[in-house]
Amino acid sequence: MKTFNLPKEFAEKWLVALKTGDYSQASNTLLDASVNYDSGDIDHIIGYCCLGVACSILGANDDELLNKDIIFQMSNIPDEIPQILAEENSDFNLVDILTRLNDGFTSMEHINLMEQYEHLWFNRLPSNTTEKISYSFKEIAEWIEHNVDLI
Repeated sequence: MKTFNLPKEFAEKWLVALKTGDYSQASNTLLDASVNYDSGDIDHIIGYCCLGVACSILGANDDELLNKDIIFQMSNIPDEIPQILAEENSDFNLVDILTRLNDGFTSMEHINLMEQYEHLWFNRLPSNTTEKISYSFKEIAEWIEHNVDLI
């Protein structure tokens, strides 16, 4: 039994998008982009976080993703986004864990996660108490495959 659940059709599409390399990775925001100062339009996309990729594959407008940390902050959340990914970020829910994997986590944060969910699988861990590591999109996809039931 895995800790979290996601709809199979959505998750399979999301996992493919994370693994293909079609998306550049960014941290601390759903979408990182350079914006034209005069027009306010996006000039160049720098990258997405893993949750931004989830929104993008469902057709979310890049302007809606810009300057948002999590899906919950969007005013037009795609209908197909699973509720578990649209929740407000709270300690150790799936949004929090995916955000930490994408943006980086320390060994102390890993210890705290393991106290909450002792059976979670991690493919890579910080090697010391000061190191902070981030997972690539492929590593995040692998983590999802090990820890999330596709139903």
